[in-house]
Amino acid sequence: MLRLCAGELQPSAGSIAVDGGKDPRSVVSLMPQQIRPIPGFRVVEQVAYSAWLGGCSSSQSEKRAIMALEAVQLEDRMKDKPNQLSGGQLRRVGLAQALVGEQPIVLLDEPTAGL
Repeated sequence: MLRLCAGELQPSAGSIAVDGGKDPRSVVSLMPQQIRPIPGFRVVEQVAYSAWLGGCSSSQSEKRAIMALEAVQLEDRMKDKPNQLSGGQLRRVGLAQALVGEQPIVLLDEPTAGL
């Protein structure tokens, strides 16, 4: 259901509109229950990749990633690989990924799991 609301899945019938008819992908971000590290990426690269997928330039993506990691208090782990983090730290990487796009609505699937 959350993936439908975030625009990650298309409904088989009908449509989903948010905030006066906008496409959910433009105003909703989703932090999934399970965060999967991207092989070979550093933490800052994983978060920046989420920003880039949302339409940011490469340079803007990294700036936003750094700000998002500071917001979740992981700035000291930016250069680490995600598989070097604890479960709770990896969840905060997922939260940074959800925040980096600056969408006004953030959906959290089981937000306290692993924290």
